[in-house]
Amino acid sequence: MSMGKYIEIFKVNLKRSLMYRANFNMGLVGRIIEGLTLFYVWKSVYTAGSVKGYSFMTMVSYIILSMVIAPIFFPRHIFKIGDLVKTGKLSQYILKPYSFMGDIFAAELANKVVDGVILSIIIILNYAMMTDNTETYFFLSVASLLINFLCMFVFGMLVGNIVFYLTDTWPLKPLYNALIMLAGGGYFPLDLLPKGVYNVVRFSPFSLFSYVNIKNLQGNIGFDEIIFYINLSLFYLVLFLVLHHIIWNISLKRYEEVLS
Repeated sequence: MSMGKYIEIFKVNLKRSLMYRANFNMGLVGRIIEGLTLFYVWKSVYTAGSVKGYSFMTMVSYIILSMVIAPIFFPRHIFKIGDLVKTGKLSQYILKPYSFMGDIFAAELANKVVDGVILSIIIILNYAMMTDNTETYFFLSVASLLINFLCMFVFGMLVGNIVFYLTDTWPLKPLYNALIMLAGGGYFPLDLLPKGVYNVVRFSPFSLFSYVNIKNLQGNIGFDEIIFYINLSLFYLVLFLVLHHIIWNISLKRYEEVLS
């Protein structure tokens, strides 16, 4: 099928997203408050000096980037799938002559346009100010961000299968946020953790959704590390796709049996 239908889905969801400016503004206020809280926490910590090589300004930069990246790497589509299952509207979607995953992906992109524009501006400004890194480094960093986003999306589709077995999906939001902030490095750089713990969490998919992206944007990851994390993200992407395909087919069959 041509891309035209998915572009239309994208446009419809973009208009819908821009109409609900109150939701965006409230989310923005929440992120600012969270960012200011982290700022003053780290400010009090830095009265004792630097922390494991991180200057105060580097940490402030990390916090700001974390606040920008967080909404982009939050899988809102998990809850859309949940609503479709609970209302019985999923049947209408899966009968349409195009990919259900493609539909959800187009809608997810539309919901993240504003945050994506902000992130794009930051990426361009960062690159303009960096004198040590080459164009190759820049393109690898952008490629890493894009692959990590795809990985997050497929991860959300995989986790979304749980809605076939739960009556309420609201606990998933605080759980995901906690994992991103703690195991993903949303509140602090993961390399501040004890070495043993760091060597475990750095291989988790959550580090790819926050910590790795932030370090990329700061220009604090070398070529070898970028290549490593791109390969790790591709591994998770394929793994999540395979698992989602298997579990989706099982869950969909169960869903159809319940409806019949």
